[in-house]
This record gives sequence, structure tokens and C-alpha cells, in this order.
Amino acid sequence: MLFRKKKQDTIAKGGWLKIEYSEQNTLVQLSGNLNQTLNKELRESLEALIKQRADKKIIINLSQIYFIDTTIAATLARVAKQAQKRKAQLLMVDASPPVQRVFASLGLEDLLSLSPQRGDATS
Repeated sequence: MLFRKKKQDTIAKGGWLKIEYSEQNTLVQLSGNLNQTLNKELRESLEALIKQRADKKIIINLSQIYFIDTTIAATLARVAKQAQKRKAQLLMVDASPPVQRVFASLGLEDLLSLSPQRGDATS
């Protein structure tokens, strides 16, 4: 399984998804152009991560995203709701301007407006 890694491990997928594990939290770095062709893989990866690391803080860094479509934004919103149901702490931080625009157009800006910068989230 993708997420059975020891602490301090890093997993990278296709250059657009990188996951770093530590004892306190899990950092997910998304980057590049994210569209519906990556949606299923993103959803499955994040859902598995929430199931396996619900007791750790999960931080999704959105600063390196240059394009995001509504499918990906909706998936991130859905995953955030799933994390909340599991009582997992999931934060979306450092949203790039393209991410902010798409989330605002979908009325999902609240998911980002409460999110701190990455440095604040990891402490």
C-alpha cells in the first residue's frame, strides 16, 4: 500500500504529489497543473492517507499549484469533510492565487480562509 511508510519517509508521485511523513504530522505538497485526469488518483491517495494517519495532523500545501480545475477543488473539499467526520485534523495552507480563485468561484473559500501558513500549521 502506498502509505505504509516509516516516519520521516517521503513519497513522490509523478511530480505533482509529494507526501512527507513525520511523527507529528504528514505534509502533502501538490504542485503543477491539476485537472480531472488526476482527480481519481488524488482522491484515492488522500482518502487512504486520512484513514491511515487520522491521528496525525495532515497539512496540504497548495502554494505550488499553477492551475486547478473545479473537479480537483471539489475533491479537496470532499476530502476535508471526510477528515472532519473521522476527527482528523486536515489543513489546507498557502493557497496560490489560482487555487483561491477557483475555491471562491465554488463558494469554498472558507476552507482556505481559516488555513494558516505552512510554518504556523506545523507547529
